[in-house]
Amino acid sequence: MKEAIQQTIKDYTIIRSLAQGGFGVTFLAEDSNQKRLVIKQLRPIAQNDLESSLTYFIKECDRLKAVGHHDRIPTFIEYFEEGGQHHIVQQYIPGQNLLEEARGRDRYSETEVIDLLLDCLETLDFIHSKNLIHRDIKPANLIRRQIDSKICLVDFGAAKAVSETILAKTSHTLIGSVSYSAPEQMIGHATYASDLYALGATCLFLLTGQEPTDLYSIAEDQWCWQETYQTSPEFAEVLNKLIHRATSKRYTTAKEARNDVADVCDRIRKREKNEARAHQIQTLRRHQLVRTTRKVALRVAAVAALGVGIWQVTPVITSNIEKLPTIITTEDQPPIIIENDEPKPEVNPFEFEGDSKSIEELVKSKMIAAGYPAMIVEPIPFMLGAVKFVVLASGIFSLGFTYISFSRGERLDTSRLVTSGLLMIFVLIGPHLLIALL
Repeated sequence: MKEAIQQTIKDYTIIRSLAQGGFGVTFLAEDSNQKRLVIKQLRPIAQNDLESSLTYFIKECDRLKAVGHHDRIPTFIEYFEEGGQHHIVQQYIPGQNLLEEARGRDRYSETEVIDLLLDCLETLDFIHSKNLIHRDIKPANLIRRQIDSKICLVDFGAAKAVSETILAKTSHTLIGSVSYSAPEQMIGHATYASDLYALGATCLFLLTGQEPTDLYSIAEDQWCWQETYQTSPEFAEVLNKLIHRATSKRYTTAKEARNDVADVCDRIRKREKNEARAHQIQTLRRHQLVRTTRKVALRVAAVAALGVGIWQVTPVITSNIEKLPTIITTEDQPPIIIENDEPKPEVNPFEFEGDSKSIEELVKSKMIAAGYPAMIVEPIPFMLGAVKFVVLASGIFSLGFTYISFSRGERLDTSRLVTSGLLMIFVLIGPHLLIALL
């Protein structure tokens, strides 16, 4: 914090010194109501230029009065003389200038600079409509307002206006602003396009972090900033037109430049929106592919399980049917029972004294010969096949419900999958266990 030279000026209490240049000092002060404001005091280093400096100082006051009120320009309050010193009092805008802000962060993005341009070009359009050229646009004179982050243009002080007039006489004025001054302004012929050039040079500084003079190739006599920072082609075109050295190829009005920047902004945002939408569609397609793959896998698993189940059930039924004994009867010979392709003599079940299993086989064979259905004669194979079918169907239905739930976007039910897997395992192993037990 810089110390104030004196404690009070007129009815204003000096808080501290904000800046000091070759032609004046700027103070932060408070009025009697403790409202903060800015006081600029004319104090040229070259005292022999005091008379001419004072003339332009007063003219600058008249210009500031003519500007009137704008939301992003400090309001002119008053001009007064005290103790042989001349002062301008203006509104104080709390915030940080872009030079200080840029030193404490990374380079600005293209979107940030575009938003800044839109704010500043609107302000410049207003200033130019009042027949006023700022003539000292640079990062230090652009403040990001603390309350809403809007960019405000400050420092319309006479010292800067006077410095442009006596540029040839005092080299101190070129420090800090030479990088942002248009070629025609350097020879005393500033135009509205000169402010646009300075604003474009400011954008180069924010994008690249380098002074504009370091981004111009004297050997090639052209800008080389695009070798340092890559932007969208449409924004690069607008920026190059802002900083063109030839005034005939540069924007002539802030309104024209703002319309182009707004158009670029719309195109960039539309492209970003389309890219975001394309990314979203690609993500959805990827998810759909995964989901479809899972659906196909579930279907294949269900079909495979059904096929395995049928493959396992069919041999059991057919093998049991094939094992049933066949009875061959003739007129003059007793009935012969064929079992396992081996004939054996007929046995009278009521006179048979063997084991019960042989009697059961004989009863079964006679029932088949009498035309009884196999499901009655052979209940064990039939019941076994029915159980396998029910279990297999339960597993398939379980997989089907899991597939339906997952296809609706519900969370995958792992317990249902485990149950289905156990059922399928039982279909494969269960019959063999039952046969072994029986």
